[in-house]
Amino acid sequence: MEKSEILALLPFYKNAPANLQREMEKIATYRAVPTGILLFVEGDGCTNIGFIGKGKIRVSKSGETGREINLYHVEPGEGCVLNLSCAFASLSYPATAIVEEPTEMVIFPVSEFQQWLNRDEVRTYVFNLFSLRFARVITLISSVPIAIRSSISRPTNVPMAKPPP
Repeated sequence: MEKSEILALLPFYKNAPANLQREMEKIATYRAVPTGILLFVEGDGCTNIGFIGKGKIRVSKSGETGREINLYHVEPGEGCVLNLSCAFASLSYPATAIVEEPTEMVIFPVSEFQQWLNRDEVRTYVFNLFSLRFARVITLISSVPIAIRSSISRPTNVPMAKPPP
């Protein structure tokens, strides 16, 4: 894919006026990433924001016991909400992002992308992406306690603890 083809997949680019599209074309950097590459590990900083044109990235979180939970996948036409939120808040990346399929993407410097948030096209895209991803993660999280409860049984001869008076 070419940089212009990836940009054409992004709703905020498609809906932007011609002058903003030209600015995005100028600033965007194309990047091809092979399968197996770690894009982010827990604790990394986020100085750029990427959007996928082709491929797939898996975002997961590992617990203290080493168990891993897949939070979501980033697919064509999407950006990673953890990447966006960490970049905007100057926080460290709280998970791991690994390339699952050969991926082609465009990358914008955080400073440039933040300036575009005052544009309706960009703001609407970012809020829609956050809303969709948040709803999916909540669904995922709500299913975890059910799985844990069904796999853990309390011995019947051990009374439940009573709260202190």
